[in-house]
Amino acid sequence: MTPINPASMAADLADLVTVLITTSPTPSNPSTDLVGAVVDSFRKYCPELLRCPHVVVFDNFTVDENIKGKNRMKKGKVKEEMGLHYAEYKENVKNLLCEEGLRREEGEKESWPYDAWSRTTRIALTKTYREGVVAPAFTFLEMGTQLGFGLAVREGLREVKTPYVIVVQHDWVFCADIPLRAILNTMVRSEEKGKKFRVRYVGMNGGRSLQYAIRRAQVHPVLWQTTRAMAEKREVEKGDVELTPLFHWFDKPHICSVQHYLSTVFTRSGHIARGDFIEDKFGHRMMDECKEKGEEAMEKYCAWMWYPDQGRTAVLWHLRGRKRGGDEERVKELRDNAVPKVKNDCDVLEEHALSFGDESTMSDEQVISCSA
Repeated sequence: MTPINPASMAADLADLVTVLITTSPTPSNPSTDLVGAVVDSFRKYCPELLRCPHVVVFDNFTVDENIKGKNRMKKGKVKEEMGLHYAEYKENVKNLLCEEGLRREEGEKESWPYDAWSRTTRIALTKTYREGVVAPAFTFLEMGTQLGFGLAVREGLREVKTPYVIVVQHDWVFCADIPLRAILNTMVRSEEKGKKFRVRYVGMNGGRSLQYAIRRAQVHPVLWQTTRAMAEKREVEKGDVELTPLFHWFDKPHICSVQHYLSTVFTRSGHIARGDFIEDKFGHRMMDECKEKGEEAMEKYCAWMWYPDQGRTAVLWHLRGRKRGGDEERVKELRDNAVPKVKNDCDVLEEHALSFGDESTMSDEQVISCSA
């Protein structure tokens, strides 16, 4: 990876990071409640994202009237009734995100091959521009075929022109302040010559990953040994955010180097097939390799979790996007500023037990075990 001059971090974040939103049919279509809640959480907890370029990927779907009972949205299979609302939904999202007066350009392009037979699909492309700005403010991609989350992300990355991307699914919202510039500063500084551990993926903490280093890493001896070793060896500078090693590539909101994404996840070895979620396929392979090779694997994957308050604070909240009526109540709570702080059900760690944002080291006495 070509290092970025840290001095460039003083520049507009719009030159450094792009927001990539993925979306697909849900029972709430044609309403934009889900995407609207995502944008509202940007506005409240990370307003800098609103000034960054956006790429929105609309995955397609397959109509299957043989589905018994519920639609199989995770598989991209829905009944015709739900599919009929999707075209209107896509236009509604464009109107929601784009302010008036933006110049629009419409076009088409071919996708990258999505299967072993090198089949491709046509992608409808809409780009919007602000007056006097060369780069598009919003890029909308409409898949001609259902690809699934993983390959939808890959198509979105082709349109990203910044060195970093923040990937956000349409049913995950922020529920705490996100120090975007500090996280990017940490990532950029980790690329300086001579540093052993690069930071090229930074995941966000949800309710199920609270105190990840204890609840997930400690259960496997190699992962726990790697966590402790990396805490001691990682070079930390003033202003760096707290991090803990992450041994699984999660799909929920994360910041990543675009080059790292393309060269690590989307390789010719074909980790991701049509219909796959990255965390379900690549994520498990990554976990297996980390259990086997420890630090050596982490030098390859360069994955960390932002770990505020020793991992006690959740910064993400999941909306029930695949349940009819399940998202409206949560969206209302979000807009009424009633997003709850997710409480940890573990014992509390001793102060500095797993803080990787300072120069402290760990001892066995400093770690209090927690129940899962």
